[in-house]
Amino acid sequence: MKNESAFWRNILVALETEPTGIRSIRGRSGHSHLVTALGIDEKRKRVVMISGEADARLASLAQADIQATLPSFNVVMARPIAINLSHVARLISNVLGTTTIGQRELEWLGQNQEEFEKQIKDIAAQTGELISHAMATPFRATALNMIVVIKEAIQQLSLIEVENNKTKSVSSSIPSFDIAKLQFLDPAKADRMLGVCSIPLYNFPEAHIERLKDHNDSDLARQILKDNDIFQYFFPAPDHLALGFVDRGIFKSNNLIANLKATPKAGHPFGPYEIINEPASIKELFQILNENKLIVEGEIGLEISPAGEKCRANVRFKPREGLISKLLRNFNMDVKVHLNLKELLDSWKTGH
Repeated sequence: MKNESAFWRNILVALETEPTGIRSIRGRSGHSHLVTALGIDEKRKRVVMISGEADARLASLAQADIQATLPSFNVVMARPIAINLSHVARLISNVLGTTTIGQRELEWLGQNQEEFEKQIKDIAAQTGELISHAMATPFRATALNMIVVIKEAIQQLSLIEVENNKTKSVSSSIPSFDIAKLQFLDPAKADRMLGVCSIPLYNFPEAHIERLKDHNDSDLARQILKDNDIFQYFFPAPDHLALGFVDRGIFKSNNLIANLKATPKAGHPFGPYEIINEPASIKELFQILNENKLIVEGEIGLEISPAGEKCRANVRFKPREGLISKLLRNFNMDVKVHLNLKELLDSWKTGH
């Protein structure tokens, strides 16, 4: 248990917070939310919470609920994902040559069990031991709520479609199981969409897991988080963030600058620039991106260029992408609240 605690402690210290022993926290609703680990940054007024919830939707709701009770702090939510059964589905599909498992495939497995096991081992070895990454390593190394992990596994298994193969000519046929949807599952997609930072433990190399578990070295932990594109969610690079805003539809330079300036106030201090040399000010950033042909002036304003698209492609499906969803959602919410309030006041003035 000491090593399990050290794993999350090292991550929280690398994120420049002071770890606490909190394991649940009550929100404005009165509901107590599960906490895997929690750190506090008093200087920047940040609370970094490693959620113990079973899915991204619950983690997002918990973030909003807890934030309502801590108005003077910014609650930053991350969620570990320990299992990815799409790895297993791809292995089985590669061996069988199909995504449908029915009576014929099961009969083949029964008759060729040794060959099946050998092919699984060979393919797993060639693809970086995917089965181990799918489920084993995170369980050994980190303090996870097994009930939550089981729930997540059940949710992933629910993607398997069951087809009834009974026909007039075959009266007692067993069902077929189609694993196509499971094969293409992205367990972190919902987290990115809802603005939660996913921590895909199933993708962590075993060496990274072991180092986070056994070494009290914040620099090492920080580098591991950077290598897995997690650190950049908490400390975003302004240049990548600017490209993300343009890619997501922020076309006017004044809106781009306003969003960038608001980011540290939302609990996400800037990290180092990653694409360009550090500019003198945020106001100059979009000009430098333009000069480097990463964004261009289009018919509707700023647009992402082919070179900018290439940069975005490297991070679009990484944990850091959730930050852009979070910031845009908060920005859009503020605009909608402002507009709705204005419409309400206008209606009162006109008597409607």
